[in-house]
Amino acid sequence: MKNKNVAKDIDLPGEQLKKWVVNMSKYGLNDNEKKVLSKGLNYAVTPDRIPNEEYLVATEEACKMLSTAEGEQLRAQVVGALNQAKPPKSNISKGERQALRTLAKEKSVTILPADKGKATVSMDTAEYEKKVKKMLTDEKVYEVLKKTPLRLIKESWSAS
Repeated sequence: MKNKNVAKDIDLPGEQLKKWVVNMSKYGLNDNEKKVLSKGLNYAVTPDRIPNEEYLVATEEACKMLSTAEGEQLRAQVVGALNQAKPPKSNISKGERQALRTLAKEKSVTILPADKGKATVSMDTAEYEKKVKKMLTDEKVYEVLKKTPLRLIKESWSAS
């Protein structure tokens, strides 16, 4: 039984949208970019294509562990399934998908979760890197090690 009261696509008004997306960068986010970012950083976007190559590579790796006959049977089953497969219906609009591509290419902007709350923040990458470097060079919080503790870590793992 479907709940008829559930909205398919939440259309946040401007003031409410500002609570979920905070733009601290010089880059001006357009409406589609704000809308897709308001979905949150854990939102799973449906793929726009079936990743056939990845499935085929994984199948070949699995076939190495099987007998020749079992490998051939597995290959045939996977190829049959891939031939019938169709990408799922998109859960974002074309404009939102394009906005994601644009944001991914925009190296001057870093998208990250807010320190508090569930908002998504966009910052200038240079400013973000400056803040991270400042935090990492705080000698009250972090100590520069004279040598790597990797050997001790590996020994403790192998002892467990």
